[in-house]
Amino acid sequence: METSLPVTILEADISVTKTFSPDTIDLDDEAIVGLEISHTGLSNTVAKDIVLEDILPAGLRFVTGSIGGTFPAAPTFVYDPSPPTGGTISLSFYELPPGPRCLIWLRVTPGP
Repeated sequence: METSLPVTILEADISVTKTFSPDTIDLDDEAIVGLEISHTGLSNTVAKDIVLEDILPAGLRFVTGSIGGTFPAAPTFVYDPSPPTGGTISLSFYELPPGPRCLIWLRVTPGP
């Protein structure tokens, strides 16, 4: 006799929104790249082992970054200035429960 059991699929639903302000900058200016990471209400589980990478375009140089938001443990934040791009920003989260969002602000300037 076969027996069927109910199965629940647990799936995280993560969204990332990116902004750049101001739209254009001069050589002596700085801009802010904003990244908002949301674990949307459509999720039914805690997201684990999240890695987000953002590649800066060639011609932009990373100055500094900061992280804000609501999450159980702060993510790690790493910058790799490898050419030919402006570098790669990597963020690693151990976990992000449904609901909270993480805000990342990257200050960039024109440069090699």
